[in-house]
Amino acid sequence: MLNIYIKEDDYSDINRIDEYNLEYKSVYPNFKPFATKENFDSFLKTVEDAKNGINNNGVKEIFYFAIEDDKIVGHGSIRLNPEIDENVYIYGHIMYGVVPSKRKKGYGTVICKLLIEKARELGLKNIIISCNDDNLASSLIIQSNCGVLFEKVMDEEGNLINRYKIPDEDNQLNNNRV
Repeated sequence: MLNIYIKEDDYSDINRIDEYNLEYKSVYPNFKPFATKENFDSFLKTVEDAKNGINNNGVKEIFYFAIEDDKIVGHGSIRLNPEIDENVYIYGHIMYGVVPSKRKKGYGTVICKLLIEKARELGLKNIIISCNDDNLASSLIIQSNCGVLFEKVMDEEGNLINRYKIPDEDNQLNNNRV
C-alpha cells in the first residue's frame, strides 16, 4: 500500500525540491522548475498570494506537495472559487500531477483522492476535475475517484477538455471506490 500524504507547500520542502526537479528534467530536458532552492522564498510568496487570490485573477488556490518517504512524489492544488475566472473555470477545483517514476503505479489515484478529501474538508461539495480528452490515464484516475463526465469543452488553446463532477458525498452511490 502507498504511504502518501499531502501537505501545503512550505519551507520544509526546500530540501526536497532539487530531487523533484531532477526527476522532471531527466524525462523532460526542457522542463523549467517553478521552484528551486534559489527562488524558494519568492515561490512561497507566490503560493501564499494565490491562496488569497492575489495575482491569480481572484481565484483562491491552495498548493500541495504529495510526499512519500520524505520525497515529493506529486503535486496538486485546490481552487476554492474557479468560477470567477472563465479560463480557470474550465479546469475546475482540483489539479494534480505525479513525478514520472511513480506514474502508472496508483499514485495519481491516491493523490487525487487525497485532494478530493481535502477539498471536502474545505467545504467544497460538487467538485469538478478536468483533463485533456486524450489523457486516458487522468480520465481513469478521475473516474476511479467517482468522477462522472458531464461535458467536453474547448479551452483557450483549442484543446478538448473533459470535465468530471465528483458528486457530493451524500449523493455518491459508492464512496469507497478508491
